[in-house]
Amino acid sequence: LLAALDFFERLGGTALMERNKRLAAEAGAMLAATLGTEVGALPDMAGAMASVRLPFDIAPTREAAIPIRTLLQAAGCDSPVHALPSGPWLRLSAYAYNEMSDYQRLAQILPGVLAQLRSQ
Repeated sequence: LLAALDFFERLGGTALMERNKRLAAEAGAMLAATLGTEVGALPDMAGAMASVRLPFDIAPTREAAIPIRTLLQAAGCDSPVHALPSGPWLRLSAYAYNEMSDYQRLAQILPGVLAQLRSQ
């Protein structure tokens, strides 16, 4: 336990947690603006994660979300996709190794992924 706490402090401790929270909120807002959609929760409720609604509808089933994630992975990006009655939602997480450029890359990849989905 002490080794884990020491490692946490060496990574930045609570400052890192706040940085990740800000990064996730900024990334979620940027991606939602890019897609013309919305984020799923207020930053104070989301911690170091954000959810962004994708701009189309699918069946609210796990099976319907799998092709979206598969295309994201094929494009070199991995982000969980959750199919809800309100539509598909992309989950973003921020960790010590993430930078805003990671989410900007996702924003560049998504139009191609969405185009592939629409053509299927």
